[in-house]
Amino acid sequence: MNHHFLTPAQVAEILQVTEETIMELLENHALHGVRVGKVWRIRDDQFDDFVENNATALPTASTDDETSFPEADEYEVGVRVSKRQRGGKKTNRYAALAEYLKRRSGGLVRLSFGEIEKIIGGPLPQSAQDHRAWWANDKFHSQGKAWMGAGWISEELDLEGKEISFSRR
Repeated sequence: MNHHFLTPAQVAEILQVTEETIMELLENHALHGVRVGKVWRIRDDQFDDFVENNATALPTASTDDETSFPEADEYEVGVRVSKRQRGGKKTNRYAALAEYLKRRSGGLVRLSFGEIEKIIGGPLPQSAQDHRAWWANDKFHSQGKAWMGAGWISEELDLEGKEISFSRR
């Protein structure tokens, strides 16, 4: 498998933050990288995972809900960074889940991870399969921001059975 590596300066330019911010993320293990002597390198797939799981750290969209970012190499940053995406538009991967929940009647809905993947039109990140914290009700991550913004909270997570319940706030 061929991977490309990015420098902290390249990552900072893509995310429109300072290089110091990227170095702090690397030192705190929030962003995974490889230290070669005194320099850091970030593998492209690890960068993709970081952006996907930390989308709220990116610039927010304007009122038209679309933000264009300058292109850096082959990356275009939105809520999810992907080499396959083109156009540089911000898209909230979990907006479809928020809309689904908004249209639900009643106060409780239980969904399998597979059902959520169908709703959002793609796979959940591996961290959703492995870590309870991914399902936390916080406004610092795009997924939590989406369901909480729709008036719901997550509860009754079954990682082994790959199911989650949402209840209306």
